[in-house]
Amino acid sequence: MSDQETPLFSKIYELFSRLYDAGKKFPKRDRYTLGQRIENCCLDLLELIIEAGNAPKQEKMPSLKKANTKLEVLKVLLRTCNDKKLLRDKNYLALQEILQEAGKMLGGWIRYQNRF
Repeated sequence: MSDQETPLFSKIYELFSRLYDAGKKFPKRDRYTLGQRIENCCLDLLELIIEAGNAPKQEKMPSLKKANTKLEVLKVLLRTCNDKKLLRDKNYLALQEILQEAGKMLGGWIRYQNRF
């Protein structure tokens, strides 16, 4: 199985796809500020997951830690969108659920790597 087919990659890809669609509905001002920042952060997260997946065991941890930070930033950005009423509650809850699942997967990967 390639890194692009891992459950964590798939989860983040699903998140990006939903965020991309949601961002199209943001007001123009927010689409090119907050919306763009969210999309870029999610793409950075995908890149870090690929990077960690392709790295030798002893070199995975820096990418995983950066990915964890990106995930936390995404949570804050999504909460900001919700506070500013840029997302419907239903969409926000669905995105938060994906983020929570991805966080658990990433946390498990980090704990596994810490064993070495």
